[in-house]
Amino acid sequence: MIAAALMVGAALSCASPSVAEPPPKADAGAARHVPASMSAKEYDAMLDDIAETVVQRLRAAPAQAAPQSGGQGSTGTDAAKQDQGSDAFNGIGQLLNRAGEVLGSLPGLHDNLSEVVRRLGGDSPGGAGRYFLWLLLGAVLAVFAEKATRSLIARLARESVPETRQGLPLASRIMGRALLDAAALIPLWLVLYLFPANSLDADWLQPKASQIIFTSVVIWRVAVLAPRIWFRPKNPELRIAALGDADACRLYYMLSAAALVYVLAQAMVGVLVAADAPANVIVIAGFFNNLLFTIVDYTTIFVTLRATGRWLASLVDHDGSVLATIKLRLARYWWVIGILADTVMTAALAYGMLSGNQDVGSAIVTSLALVVALIFLETLYDYMQRPAGGTADEPDASKPRPTDLVARCLRFVTRLLILTAIVEIWMFDVLPLLSAEDSTLVGKAIKDIFVTISLSYVVWQIACFYIGRLLGGAGPAATGPSAAEQSPGAGSRLHTMLPLARMALGITIAVLAILTILSRLGVNIAPLIAGASVLGLAISFGSQTLVRDIVSGIFYLADDAFRVGEYIDCGKVKGTVEGFTLRSIKLRHQNGQLHTVPFGQLGSITNFSRDWITLKFNLRLVRDVDLELVRKTTKKIGAEMMNDPELAPLIIEPLKLQGVADILDNAMVLRFKVTAKPGNPTLVQRQAVKRMIQKFGEVGINFPTSTVTVQTLGGAGEPQAHAAAAASDAVALRSVPSS
Repeated sequence: MIAAALMVGAALSCASPSVAEPPPKADAGAARHVPASMSAKEYDAMLDDIAETVVQRLRAAPAQAAPQSGGQGSTGTDAAKQDQGSDAFNGIGQLLNRAGEVLGSLPGLHDNLSEVVRRLGGDSPGGAGRYFLWLLLGAVLAVFAEKATRSLIARLARESVPETRQGLPLASRIMGRALLDAAALIPLWLVLYLFPANSLDADWLQPKASQIIFTSVVIWRVAVLAPRIWFRPKNPELRIAALGDADACRLYYMLSAAALVYVLAQAMVGVLVAADAPANVIVIAGFFNNLLFTIVDYTTIFVTLRATGRWLASLVDHDGSVLATIKLRLARYWWVIGILADTVMTAALAYGMLSGNQDVGSAIVTSLALVVALIFLETLYDYMQRPAGGTADEPDASKPRPTDLVARCLRFVTRLLILTAIVEIWMFDVLPLLSAEDSTLVGKAIKDIFVTISLSYVVWQIACFYIGRLLGGAGPAATGPSAAEQSPGAGSRLHTMLPLARMALGITIAVLAILTILSRLGVNIAPLIAGASVLGLAISFGSQTLVRDIVSGIFYLADDAFRVGEYIDCGKVKGTVEGFTLRSIKLRHQNGQLHTVPFGQLGSITNFSRDWITLKFNLRLVRDVDLELVRKTTKKIGAEMMNDPELAPLIIEPLKLQGVADILDNAMVLRFKVTAKPGNPTLVQRQAVKRMIQKFGEVGINFPTSTVTVQTLGGAGEPQAHAAAAASDAVALRSVPSS
């Protein structure tokens, strides 16, 4: 396929108009005047330099602006050239006349192409056919050298590091393979550069055409490098795009074929220009290229319709939101947008070839190229944020990863950069609404605004990243072995203060960025700052309750009265602190109710989750219990709890007998206490009571019973019991209804 396309491109390249042909060298035998101070070779070199200068000026002449009707020449400014181009073709009738002139040159097209073919073939045996075969052989050898080098490097890399290669991170392997693919282009360039196409004895156009075509081959291979890295048809483990093998192969080969057609068609026009073909012939070649590009684009769209849809859909977060739904619909019907954009581009390029004003067509082509580049970069950023599955060294999922931060920043800066580039192209090149001086100032302001927004976003994302890392490791309560080394609730204070710090930092960055942007747009920000001060003073007077709530909250946080996750009692309500804003706090009651209390109404606060808590509870034992045995048994139970790996981090002082709390008729009430860390003190108390019940029974410490023994006086207990039983039976029989 490559060989056939190269032959077609080389054959079509004969149809190029030439700009200027160097004059034939003077005959060696012709009479000429050579200055005495110069040799014949020096004189010939001087004539060649003069001829080359004339040729360059003749080539640049068509690009100069047409003189105005008053005879005034070009001013040299971009605005003057655009005005002259718009004046030259400002009506449909003139465009139609120009189209008629181009079509009128079609009868002479065959003669012009034949002349270019003859010049490419020269006087060598075989003519143009031999030259085209020579070009084909060079291109095939160059591509073969590239593929052979890539295969050799890959095999050497696998054989040299067979063990460590699998241990490398996947991103490093992808980057290394991409560098190897890029290095394989060096033999391609060397073969094309050293290929002796200019050794044929032919017209001076032959080496120039060879250079144009070989350069196009290099451009094609460089352009194909990105699809190869992103799609990897034969290496799914190194594939950046989230696609299957069939979709990746279809996209890669179709894009490669389309790129080959593009570069060869452009090479054809380049050869025509180098051959100094008539201007109308160049325009006709441009129309053929335009038609060919449209056919190739439509074919690529319909062949890769489903594959591209799945590729674009893989870049969308399937979170069920409205925005995600819209993106999925656009990904599904992307071909409609593609056909519409290609049609508009074709019409704009056709207009540019007739009118000579290529600004609109170039702007559309550049904008579409930037959009395609954005899709490739979005795929790369999506791959960077894609979690790797099954890796043992995967970081904690609750903490943000550095690659996520880099991907978010790069994605935002890339989108903003491409949007800025498209706006500048259409504002300054297509729609010259400003003068040259104003365009320079506005362009500088746009760049400053871009830098301001990018830096603001990057600083905000870095702050959110590190705050998120701290919040990920700062829970409301510390558990586990590390809890003994840090003060209770130390992480909870970060969890309480960092969200407010993030909010304050975000507001500060946003205000500074807005003021900087307004300043770059020429707005005087001094009155805005003064007005904001006056407005803030007015709001403070009119919203005293709001101000009181905010100020009270600031002092509560400064006093460290509570933290997120702590249980507090503020008099009116009590509960666990779930969060707060600038003016209120949210408390979750143990029964599930959520209370929102303004800071100004909190009043005094009792914190049940700070530092330590002493649990005191009573147990009733028999009145004749051995207190010393109870004390020793309790001390032994406390030592066992301190040695328990689950309970030891929760206990500060072990369980002990505090003393006798009360003496009842049938029991003695003893008080026990244990000092624990806040968080889950009831667990310590439950475990202590459970162990005491079990251990007391083993050592003979009994709990009192509620049984009361009643004995009547006189000792006739048994007859009286029989009498009581008989009376009870009589009452029962009396209560049964008669039939």
